[in-house]
Order: sequence, then structure tokens, then C-alpha cells
Amino acid sequence: MVFLVDEIESHLHPRWQFSIIGSLLKVMTEMAPSAQVQVLTATHSPQVLASVEPYFDPVQDAWFDLDYEHDDGDSDVTLTKRHFERHGEVSNWLTSEAFDLSSARSPDIAALLVEASALLESTSNTSQAVSDMHQRLLVVLNPKDSFLFRWRAIAEKKGLLP
Repeated sequence: MVFLVDEIESHLHPRWQFSIIGSLLKVMTEMAPSAQVQVLTATHSPQVLASVEPYFDPVQDAWFDLDYEHDDGDSDVTLTKRHFERHGEVSNWLTSEAFDLSSARSPDIAALLVEASALLESTSNTSQAVSDMHQRLLVVLNPKDSFLFRWRAIAEKKGLLP
């Protein structure tokens, strides 16, 4: 039995994206317990990839990555068989070779965090510049954000925040 599903996560709530593969495997096992089942699916969902982790068997399963490159009027599509690696949290999948993102955050916030990090690494930073950046970070980050905790600790250790 072969199931071919394109965009398996399409129109599903993220919670359901986490359970669709497991549910499909369970239904197939119950419908045809003696059948050999093959599932081929395409996805843009890090939740779906994270949900496959407990089921993935490198002996019988494979992950193929389809990439589109567009450069100077030239375009190229490549299909690559990848080694399946468990990444755990969805944000780790977003920054893996599956999605090729440099950060799981919004681009504007990611850029701000790069700027903030550079400010702390600079030898010419001032307490005022760090204080201004701290206020900018407080506007866009959750007070419990791990970056904000590290930022405060480093800035305080360097004597740049009270």
C-alpha cells in the first residue's frame, strides 16, 4: 500500500501537524495489518518533521530535501538525500538544513539580536548605548526570553547595566 500526500500539513492547526503522521501510520496499521505500507509525503512544516522523529527508521526510511537556488538569472533545483538527524524542538528544525534559516525568530528580531550581540562584544560600547539597546530589546522580547537573560547577565558583568 502506498500513500502519496503533498503538503500533508496543509490547513492543519500546528497541534494537528504534530500528530498527522502518527495518526496516518496508526490508521494504516489498523486498516491493513498485514500490508507493507509506504508513505511518501512533502511538507514545509517543521512540526511534521519533528513529529517523524520517533518513527524514523534509517534502515527503511529516507529524507529527501528539495532546494531551489536562484542566482543572477540562473536557477537550479536540486533533490538531495539527506541523513536524518533528530533535532528535537521545532525551532531547531527551522535552523537545520531542512529549512536553511539562520534563526527561528522573525527577521527583524534576529537582526536586532545580532546588533545587540555585536554591541556587547564591542570594546567601544557605552553604558548609554547598552541601556538604549536594552530598552529596544524589552519592547520586542518576552521578559522570559533566554536571549534577554544572557544579555542582562553579560551587560551587568561588564558593568554596562545597573
